[in-house]
Amino acid sequence: MLGAGGGLLALSFIPLWGKVRFEAFPKGARGALPKGIVPETSEQLSAWSPAFGVLLRVALILTALIVVLVVARLAGPTVRVPSRSPLYVALAGIALVCIVLVLLTGPTAGGVDQIEARLAGIDLGRDVMMFIGPVLAGILLYGALLHARATDTGA
Repeated sequence: MLGAGGGLLALSFIPLWGKVRFEAFPKGARGALPKGIVPETSEQLSAWSPAFGVLLRVALILTALIVVLVVARLAGPTVRVPSRSPLYVALAGIALVCIVLVLLTGPTAGGVDQIEARLAGIDLGRDVMMFIGPVLAGILLYGALLHARATDTGA
C-alpha cells in the first residue's frame, strides 16, 4: 500500500495528467495563413490542476491519508492509529472510484462544454498519467484488501 500510494502521490505533481492546446484559429478556419503566423499554445497539466475539478483532489487526499496511516502504523507502538482494515479498504475504494470517474470525464475548460471549447480552439485531452493513475489506485485497493484479509485471519 505504501509503494502504490506514495507513487501515486509523487506522480501527481508531474505535469503528464492532461494537456490543453489552444489555437487562435481552429482547424479549417485558418485558411491560407502561414503556420508561423497562427499562434498556438500547449500546456501539460498535473493532477492538482483546476481543470480536473475536485474529484481527483479528493482521491489524492484520501491516498495521502492512507499513506500517513500506514507510515504511522509502521512507526510502532508510540503512535496510536486506528487499525481497522475496513477503513483502508473504504478509503482506497473511494479513491479508485474518483480517479476512474475523472478518467472517464477528462479535464474541463472551466465549465465550458467540450463542443464550445473546440469551437473556440481549445483542445483538452488526457495524457499518459491519467491511465497510470487508476492502475496505481487499483494496486492500492488490492493492498488494502490483502491487509484486511491478513487482519481478519490473525496473521
